[in-house]
Amino acid sequence: KHIIISQIEHDCVLNSAKWLKTQGFEVSFLSVDKYGLVNIDELKKLIRKDTILVSIIHGNNEIGCKPIFLLPFIQYDLHTAKTQCQ
Repeated sequence: KHIIISQIEHDCVLNSAKWLKTQGFEVSFLSVDKYGLVNIDELKKLIRKDTILVSIIHGNNEIGCKPIFLLPFIQYDLHTAKTQCQ
């Protein structure tokens, strides 16, 4: 099983992904630009048939809140951390 997370996820997500790797999951880390935005084309390339989760942070105290409206094409479970953007 395959999971994609952004490189700037909260530590709890990063550490969970590292633990899942020890359990046999494959984890891909999606890069972001200097504004904290993901590259949609890179994301499309990372998605595979066995991708079960995409986690992209929506905002934090360092980058602020980022738009996620560019992700409607995803037909997978999308996890976003939006608590700091409420």
